[in-house]
Amino acid sequence: MKPLVALSAQTETDPLSYAIRRRYIDYLAKAGALTVVVPPSTDISDLDATLDRCDGLFVAGGPDIDPLLYGTERPVDAAAEGYHPLRDHSELAMIRHAFEERMPLFCVCRGFQAMNVAFGGTLHQDIRDRGGEAHWLEDDHEDPIHPAHEVKLQAGSPLARLLGADSVAVNSMHHQAIDQVGTGLSPAAFGPAFCRLDGEEVAAIEALYHLQRPFFLGVQWHPEYGLDDEPSMALARAFVDACAAYRNDPKARR
Repeated sequence: MKPLVALSAQTETDPLSYAIRRRYIDYLAKAGALTVVVPPSTDISDLDATLDRCDGLFVAGGPDIDPLLYGTERPVDAAAEGYHPLRDHSELAMIRHAFEERMPLFCVCRGFQAMNVAFGGTLHQDIRDRGGEAHWLEDDHEDPIHPAHEVKLQAGSPLARLLGADSVAVNSMHHQAIDQVGTGLSPAAFGPAFCRLDGEEVAAIEALYHLQRPFFLGVQWHPEYGLDDEPSMALARAFVDACAAYRNDPKARR
């Protein structure tokens, strides 16, 4: 039986509806998973009950996380409607639930940043404010799988072992970056430097993992675009395999 993956709903397209971009479902389906889209909720117990019926959690991309959640003021020119508090709180709760239940977790872009915030980490709200450039595709009409830059994989990390490489070319669509790494998380990949601090170049952290869990990974890029890209699909297959193992091994659940 295929593992069932909870996929966090996106909310930025229409304030009156929940949605998810089809590419996420196609990506997980090609790797062998079924998906259920989980809308945000004010009732954390409902989210917990939903996840208890699933075998893994995938947290998708989207708009900026409210900086108030990691102890930083909002930019003076920020519009309150640009943030999605219900989604923020729901995803942070689901990420923490996945950790407590030893459930496989895979996060991309905004989800990767939410993973860091869930463990007490912080974000650079805009790397352009630190003298860097947004890591973005140069052309809105460009193929989204088109590599924007390379990331260097941390030697010995689960990500480096999984991909069997020292570096990999990735697409990129973000203007924020990890600042302080959350408790228990470790960097697994680094992108181009975006600022200098005390005379040293600071490279963007592009992937994080938690060593205390079999599969607990977040990446800053968007592998879901890479249905024909082997490194992208390798990530999906590894996640789905971990979900299948979780489903079939009652001992994995706590």
